[in-house]
Amino acid sequence: MLIAYNRTRLRQVLSYSVRLGANSLRLNAFVKGLGLQFDEGSRLIGVQPTVLNALRDAADLALEHGILLQVVLSTAHFLRFGWGGAAKVVRGSTNQQRVQRNQQLFLDPVRFAQVVLVQIAAALGKHPAVVGFLLVNEGYAMVRKEDKPLSDVTDASLPLQSLQAFINTAASALKQILPGTLRECKLISKRQTKDPPGSTTLAWLMMTCFEPTSHTSLSHSRPQSPKL
Repeated sequence: MLIAYNRTRLRQVLSYSVRLGANSLRLNAFVKGLGLQFDEGSRLIGVQPTVLNALRDAADLALEHGILLQVVLSTAHFLRFGWGGAAKVVRGSTNQQRVQRNQQLFLDPVRFAQVVLVQIAAALGKHPAVVGFLLVNEGYAMVRKEDKPLSDVTDASLPLQSLQAFINTAASALKQILPGTLRECKLISKRQTKDPPGSTTLAWLMMTCFEPTSHTSLSHSRPQSPKL
């Protein structure tokens, strides 16, 4: 959504949501990982300024409409080629190159925290419209099959241990960057009944939210630097 931010369209969505009686929406910060910046060696170096500006503006619009936002920081689509297949060129890179870069992103969670989370926290602070962050959505799809049944539906996959390390590192970093952040781990999925006894599907892997008191009283507070 935020790689081609449309303020008019978002205002329409928010107004329609209010008429429907909704009080919260989910907002993807990066569609397929586009909007992240990498160097020539595919090393993560930052977030495109247009994404940060769009996040701030979207949060302000949501507040104007009385809507709370959960900001999604990554999804299974990060590791999928999508329309056009591996060779399709989108914004100067093939889908295969994008997926390979994103795969490395998940394998270096400290870098993700120091680069991406710090910039997003600086852009949003504890914005009164942002109720929390979803670190990984549809995580089960990204885990390699040898680690988890009914997984690995993306074009690249991750060891379960690596994905869990990414989640733990990112959640801990958010608690340091934005004091007052609570951490909640959810291991739930509609597929759970199909799994072998004693196993757990990985649908929503990690969600963070703010303590109600600190969230409402420390709007736009200055983020701290993580000690990783």
